[in-house]
Amino acid sequence: MSIEKIVQDTYRLMEGCISSLECAHRIVSQECDQELVDKLETDGESDAVYYSKKLADLRKRLSAEVIRRKTGEEAGREIENFVNIMSNVEENKKFVDYIVYNTHRTLNQSLIGLFVEVMKEEAKQYDTQRYDARNEAAVKFCKRILPIIEETYFPLI
Repeated sequence: MSIEKIVQDTYRLMEGCISSLECAHRIVSQECDQELVDKLETDGESDAVYYSKKLADLRKRLSAEVIRRKTGEEAGREIENFVNIMSNVEENKKFVDYIVYNTHRTLNQSLIGLFVEVMKEEAKQYDTQRYDARNEAAVKFCKRILPIIEETYFPLI
């Protein structure tokens, strides 16, 4: 596999499949070093230096992405903090637009599936009376649509 192909594939992984970042990091770390040595021996120093710098930058970005991933609880807190600003219509619109128009389609479907799981759990609060005026509308809404969302399957494609 050529260095150029590895770099292109790794960038594609970064753009669409966050869960594949560790895999991409391994590809860059393991596959490229030997090819850089070979390139240095055959093509001369300038190409090897160019790719070495490009891969070093890519490794840095990949490392930052792998480190930055959050647990489910941390991600939940981030979303909670995001919505904790009352009537932030402009930022809510940006969030919705990003999810709908900029998220990779597979990840978009997974995200909607996650939202549906939240709604299923919220619907359970109706039966246990674990709600008050602050979330009553949300609980009752989720309870009403529960029959529809229980029948829906979101495959990972």
